[in-house]
Amino acid sequence: MNSLLYLFSYFTGDDEALHLALSEDGHVFSPFAGGRPVVQSAVGAESMRDPFIGRDPKGGFHLLATDSWNSDSIVYSYSADLVVWTEPTLIPLMEDNPGARNTWAPEWFGQPNGTFRIIWSSVCDTETAGLVDFSDLREPQRIWSAITSDFSKFWPSTPFFAPAFSVIDASMQQVGNEFVVCFKDERERRDDLKPTKNLYSTVWNPVTGKFGAPLGLISPPRVEGPAWFRRGDEFVIAYDYFMDGGYGASSSADLTTLVDLGYRHSSGRAAWSISRDQRRRADVSLIVSVHRKLPLPPR
Repeated sequence: MNSLLYLFSYFTGDDEALHLALSEDGHVFSPFAGGRPVVQSAVGAESMRDPFIGRDPKGGFHLLATDSWNSDSIVYSYSADLVVWTEPTLIPLMEDNPGARNTWAPEWFGQPNGTFRIIWSSVCDTETAGLVDFSDLREPQRIWSAITSDFSKFWPSTPFFAPAFSVIDASMQQVGNEFVVCFKDERERRDDLKPTKNLYSTVWNPVTGKFGAPLGLISPPRVEGPAWFRRGDEFVIAYDYFMDGGYGASSSADLTTLVDLGYRHSSGRAAWSISRDQRRRADVSLIVSVHRKLPLPPR
């Protein structure tokens, strides 16, 4: 077996726990552990939505997940081998920010100075009372961040990517000395009539801390939960068709020109697919490549 495996982390509407799927080629993914949950949370809302797994320079795996729709905390767990995980704990990233309504879709990435930056989407609204639909809040969703060196102590949370409109689901990939940021435009409509509820991209310079202007549309209509990974000489971006309950993906050699790889429910062997067992609602995923000899289940 090729020791390079692609790991797909996801959750379902049935249990909101961590599930994993594996692939040898980055095209077709099969459930790990028979499709059973790998990690379940007993803290906070006892939920693990939007699971993200990243690997640190020492080889350890750090799992972040959304706690619940209205939580000010995220869920954290650690594993040395992707099999045995620590008991999930809560990281209260937004507890010191008045009016914080949510802490969604956390991810993390390593920085040049050796620290780790966690990013997620939150909205802070102290004016609107009670629990209301997020589209009714006065303030926009923004991408926030906090820096840590050990995932136990954190610098204060601050806005990270804050354009003049609502954005969620940021996902980053380093390309050279910069990071390409994929994000979802969460507006219901735009004054220029361009598509919304779609994925766009921009570039972040870690030295200056500045973002470039938003680049072009990089997804089909009505998708969210972007997940980037490298496959050979190209990037693959997977996304959730949140209105239809399925996944799709596109590939790109330059992160500008995208090639549609097909929709998960396509008949026959699509260019990118996951097995029939995963045709339940799985709202957000992340894919990373790992050098581990994990057992690949039969298709």
